[in-house]
Amino acid sequence: MNATDIATLNVSFLWLPDIRATNTTPSAFPNCSLSAERSFNLNALPLILSSVMIFTQLFNLLIFHLWHDKEPFVLFHTSLAAFSLLTGMTYFLTPMIRIIPWNPAISVPLTNLNGRCIEFVGSLVVLNLLCISVDRWLSVDFALRYRQQISKKRVRITLFSMSLVALLLNVPGFIVYWQPFEAFCNRPMLYSGSLTTARLSWKILTGPVILALSALFQARIIVVAVKMRLKRLMRKRRPHAHAAGNRVARRSHRQTVRIVWSSLRPSMLVLLVSLISGLPFFFDLSGYTKYPGLVRAFSMLPAVQHMYSPVVYLLFFPQFRKVILKCCLRVTPRGCRRRVTVNPNQMPIGPIALESSSSAQP
Repeated sequence: MNATDIATLNVSFLWLPDIRATNTTPSAFPNCSLSAERSFNLNALPLILSSVMIFTQLFNLLIFHLWHDKEPFVLFHTSLAAFSLLTGMTYFLTPMIRIIPWNPAISVPLTNLNGRCIEFVGSLVVLNLLCISVDRWLSVDFALRYRQQISKKRVRITLFSMSLVALLLNVPGFIVYWQPFEAFCNRPMLYSGSLTTARLSWKILTGPVILALSALFQARIIVVAVKMRLKRLMRKRRPHAHAAGNRVARRSHRQTVRIVWSSLRPSMLVLLVSLISGLPFFFDLSGYTKYPGLVRAFSMLPAVQHMYSPVVYLLFFPQFRKVILKCCLRVTPRGCRRRVTVNPNQMPIGPIALESSSSAQP
């Protein structure tokens, strides 16, 4: 694979770098013919990866929908899955526009519009990660107060405010720099506009600054975790008697803290992987290594951000696993028999009871 193919993979749909298209003009590419390798890197691979994104996030949204009585903070993960789904859909559209018959009057504006959608949804994802980080920090530093005051309504208000912030961060730039990309039927999008101070400030604000804030909140959570661990060790070394009332209060406090900390692992893993997957936006590995395979794997990190979350939720959200297990039992023949064959003396309340009672009537 040559350098051109690597560049094609890097900018095909995963990210749009600020490159000056000095020697690249539409007239330099008179036809839309592609070699097999170029067609795979430019169109087939993005379609495969974006399809995986769409499937995984639809799976997440389905499980979150079937997950009843979930904690309010789970809504942040639900919105993150929705934004990742939108990301996969926009990534899917970019190669599709190149595959269909190319008409510059239609295809170029559509490609630019899709590129703007990618930037806007990317801002939503980054801001959502910041909300998750702040939420988990509040649940650790102010555990009891957080449990008392958090609600689904407040989370929804936070998500709505976050969407307004994303609009304020993106709409002015969209108006001033509406069409800064050059689109081709046989090459990836290229940034051809001038990188002004205002646009550079916008890119830094919507990317590294927000991600750095998320990392700071995660660092604070780690510090609190270490302090709590040290306090626990000190208490074990210095045992002393406590009144019964203090024991009950401490038991209630420990239970609240345990509930909060049980949700930290998936949230911290989601944020950690998201921070790592953002490295290709700020670091060009091709200038430091000559191994195309390593550069290719590094360029695919942003796509991983929108694929891995079902594995994390399966490993660290017990309720997530229970919903999946319940769905599997319903679709298997054994699960169907369990739903139909019910002991009348132990008739449950709900849809199963209604089904069994109706079948027992003559």
